[in-house]
Amino acid sequence: MFLPVLLTLNNTIPQYFTMNGKIINLFSRQDFFDKVFRKSGSYNSLNGAKSAISNLDTFCNVTYQKNTDNLLTEIRETIQENPNDVTPMIFLDKFASYLQNRKKSTSSIKSYINFSKKYMRQCGGIRISSDDMQDYVTIPIDQEGEEDLEPLIHDELRQILDNTPNQRRKAFYMVLKDTGCRISEGLQLKKKYFDLSRNPTTVYLPKGITKGKKRKRIQRLTSETVKTLKPILDKLKEDDFLSQSNYGNVKHAYKTERDAFVRVIEKIGLIEKYEHNRRYKKNIHSIRSFCYT
Repeated sequence: MFLPVLLTLNNTIPQYFTMNGKIINLFSRQDFFDKVFRKSGSYNSLNGAKSAISNLDTFCNVTYQKNTDNLLTEIRETIQENPNDVTPMIFLDKFASYLQNRKKSTSSIKSYINFSKKYMRQCGGIRISSDDMQDYVTIPIDQEGEEDLEPLIHDELRQILDNTPNQRRKAFYMVLKDTGCRISEGLQLKKKYFDLSRNPTTVYLPKGITKGKKRKRIQRLTSETVKTLKPILDKLKEDDFLSQSNYGNVKHAYKTERDAFVRVIEKIGLIEKYEHNRRYKKNIHSIRSFCYT
């Protein structure tokens, strides 16, 4: 078996000589995460990448009893000997199946597979074409179908706001219903993004926190929301988040807000669930849907 020769440049980017004499530049794991953040400018994307690779590590340990990077080295050596070997695609397909068995959502599986494919290329020197992905890697589909967001009606939203004693969280909900922004976007809103000097008051969503990161958005707020929001913002520093749950970790903040919302809807009796997954039909995402009704 041919073993690639390892060189290291500046102690950061390892290089491997392949059988045909070409050099493969490989990034370290930290390089990979840094690249994700530099490209997106989003901690949400960074956390998504870290979660994907963490799940990949667990999969490699449980399924193969091997370290991820060592296993990728073995896969790379295999395809160096036989370029037509399908091991990389089978590896990702098994990872997708593993994620499905762990009850991950379809969207999470797609994201994890995408990040893992990039990691295999940038840190493992393993390239997988789009055609090979389509032919060999199956992304599981929820046979029941993922439920649509069920919007809140006006009376339901009023009950939720009236039964949310924490004024900062109440202001957060009201901003969500005015702007229609996603929870992940709302959690990253800082005091400095709000302009109370304008009439009507506006909130600026930088492209770094919006889904797709393609363009910024400016949304208007109702006078009712501003009345609740202003006393909260007056107590915050410019770089403080509106959400009291966000201390720099959006994923943790989302779980906190989701659980807090569940406590409110259980209190007021909005407890109807979907049959296929037993999740509440009314959830924190329903606030966003209210904006479009």
